[in-house]
Amino acid sequence: MKTLFLRLSLGLIIAFTLSSCSSIRVSYYGNNEEKIKSIALISTMVGKVEQSPLPLIDAAIFNGKLNKIADDIFEMEIRNVDKLRNRYAESLNTNFKAKVLFGDSLYKSSEYAQLQKKMNSKRSLDTNSERFPYIIIPKNEFNPFQFEKANVSAYFNESGKNYTQTVSEIATKLNTDLVAVSYSYITTGAGSFGINGAAQGVTYLYLFDKKGNLISSSSNFSKGTIVSGSDVNQFNDEFDNLLGIVEPMMNKVIDKFLNPKK
Repeated sequence: MKTLFLRLSLGLIIAFTLSSCSSIRVSYYGNNEEKIKSIALISTMVGKVEQSPLPLIDAAIFNGKLNKIADDIFEMEIRNVDKLRNRYAESLNTNFKAKVLFGDSLYKSSEYAQLQKKMNSKRSLDTNSERFPYIIIPKNEFNPFQFEKANVSAYFNESGKNYTQTVSEIATKLNTDLVAVSYSYITTGAGSFGINGAAQGVTYLYLFDKKGNLISSSSNFSKGTIVSGSDVNQFNDEFDNLLGIVEPMMNKVIDKFLNPKK
């Protein structure tokens, strides 16, 4: 009886998650920045699908189904990472009214090539996950950061000693006012008896000044979707939902820049 109650409770939690509004969080640590003329979007990362291990029986059933299509989900995210990068670039440009360096215009520059030769840390993207083996980045992009166990959020939540010098060198070499880094992933939870579950998109944006100081961190979560765990198209739809939560978050970010005391 107790087990049934817990499973039913989880079902209600999932229902509540899916019906709740997306949650935008923005922190601003700057000091009325000078006019921002250019932003370098140097990293667009998509992490592994975060699968909840609880409740044990329900999660085992649901995750078992998901694991069978993990390769398809991974390939889908590889195909779509450029869309996410482009959405971020477009949103940064629209909200900051600044030139955004990204994609081929960035990757093919001699300055970027020099940075890549010096800083490329491909191994830091390894997740040690059999089904989602590495953090996905766009083709021709490189990773300059030394993540531990592919834990991006923890890396940027630590003191600036992790990244300040690296970002400062990048900003100087690219002659840009801000450096932007995004990290996104899909998280899942199992419903009652593992018949269905919930998938939710999560995205983070980190903005740094010329000196490599983190001056803004923000996040947003999609409303989530009920998924069977065995249909990759449902995860593709949730990735599309992920694209949709970038602009509302960016609206809040620019508001903080313009009204830091608000």
